[in-house]
Amino acid sequence: MSRRTAALALLAAQLACRPPPAAAPEPRGQPPLFVATSDRLYTAAPLGDGLAYVPVTEKSIARKPGKVSIAISYPEVDLPDDDRERELAALIREAAMLDVWTDERVEGKVGAVEVTCVTPLATTEVVSLVCERLDGTLDPAAFTSDPTAAAPGPEIVARSFDVSGAHVVPLTWEAVLLPAVTPRLVVATALAGADEATRDAWLAGQCAAGDPGFSVFVSGVDIWPDRRSPECPQLTLDRQRIAAFAIPNGTLARVFRLGAPAEPVPDPAAEQVPDSAAAPAVEPAPDPAAEPAAR
Repeated sequence: MSRRTAALALLAAQLACRPPPAAAPEPRGQPPLFVATSDRLYTAAPLGDGLAYVPVTEKSIARKPGKVSIAISYPEVDLPDDDRERELAALIREAAMLDVWTDERVEGKVGAVEVTCVTPLATTEVVSLVCERLDGTLDPAAFTSDPTAAAPGPEIVARSFDVSGAHVVPLTWEAVLLPAVTPRLVVATALAGADEATRDAWLAGQCAAGDPGFSVFVSGVDIWPDRRSPECPQLTLDRQRIAAFAIPNGTLARVFRLGAPAEPVPDPAAEQVPDSAAAPAVEPAPDPAAEPAAR
C-alpha cells in the first residue's frame, strides 16, 4: 500500500468515528423591541392547539417635506384570513399615524418625526403592537430662540388584538384578567424589585393617565407608560406571575399554554396597593410549569 493510500484510509477511518454535529441551539426569543433586524420574519411553527406564528415583514417610510425629516417603521402582518388582515392593517396604520404626518401638518416647521412600531408577538390567536412615537417638530421661531430645546419623551402606544374570530378585536385588561383583578394590582405586582422613584411614579398614576397599555410576548406581558421616562419605564410580568391573574383557558392561558390550576403565589408587591384598590382573593390559577412555554 502506498503512503498516499494509507493516509487516505486513516482519514476515512477518523471521519467515520467522528460524532455527529451538535444540533443547533433553539432560539432564545424574538429580538428586543425597537431593534430593527434584517430577519424579523416569524415562522409558521405550531405552538399547539391550532396556534401558530404568522409572518411579519418590516415596512419603512422615510421622506423630508420641507425642513422636517419623517421616519416611520411598522409591521405588515400576514394573517390566514384576508379580511382580518385588512382590519389589522388599518389598526396598525392608525397606531403608527401613517395617515397623520402629512405635508400639510409639518408645513412651516423644523425638526424630525420618528415612529417605530414592532410586534412582540404575532400568532393566529393574538397580535401585539408597540409603537414609540416621537414628535420633534418645532416652529422656526421657537427653534431659533432655543435650538437645544428638548422634545418631550417618546409617546408609547401599546395594543394587543384577538385575531382568532370573524373580526379583529382589541384586547382589554378586562378581557384577559379574572373579574376580581384590577390593572392596578397587576402593576403593583410588576413593581416588585423596582426602585423607589419608579414605584412612587407608577402607583401615584404619573406614568399612565388611565389604565396602562399592555403587550403580550412569547413569555409574558409588558406594561407600558404613556411616555417613556427614567421614572416610568416599561414593566414586565413573566408568564409564571401573570398566570395567577389570567382567566383560566382564556386568551393568555392559550397563548402561554398554561396547565392545570394551582394555588396562586402571593406577591409582596401587592401589599403596596391601598386597601381600597386591592382585589379580593382570586380563584386558583393555572400552573405555568405544567406544560412547556411556547417558543
